[in-house]
Amino acid sequence: MDDKGIVELFAARSESGIEKLNETYGAYCTALALRIVGDFAEAEECVNDAYLRVWETIPPEKPQSLKAYVARIVRNMAINRYKSRHAKKRGGGLTEIVLSELQDCLPSRESPDALTEDIVIRDVLNSFLSSLPKRDREMFMRRYWHMQEIGDIASAVRMTENHVYVQLLRLRRKLKRKLDEEGIVL
Repeated sequence: MDDKGIVELFAARSESGIEKLNETYGAYCTALALRIVGDFAEAEECVNDAYLRVWETIPPEKPQSLKAYVARIVRNMAINRYKSRHAKKRGGGLTEIVLSELQDCLPSRESPDALTEDIVIRDVLNSFLSSLPKRDREMFMRRYWHMQEIGDIASAVRMTENHVYVQLLRLRRKLKRKLDEEGIVL
């Protein structure tokens, strides 16, 4: 079943929408959550929680890309679960490394204008990503959206790990300059 059909099932409040969603994107969502939380049982909980969130938000939401919509929800839930689990004991995992790499490119979430900032940052980030060559965009997304290991990225883009590491560093610096140009203060 295609995305439109699944969204229509959710809009009609048919529980088979959840089943179809799971059949179509369950493995993808579980793998995404697993890379973040590092535990299969927790990853499954994140995915189930995400399905509930999708149930609660469609309607009124009608996402153009159901895969991207569900992935964003799963990713956010997995990151929140990871952060709450590691609130007292920092360090170690891939998620912590990836988030720390981006800390100079993202503002603190404690400002009162966080929603407005999020919209502006989203637009700047979309502009930044669309300006990148395909391979750079792929590396950036694999690392900072899908939270993949450097070695896995290197294999996928057929580069050395060191080259990927250096290129990601350059991309983060380029993003920082873009944010500065747009007046986004970190």
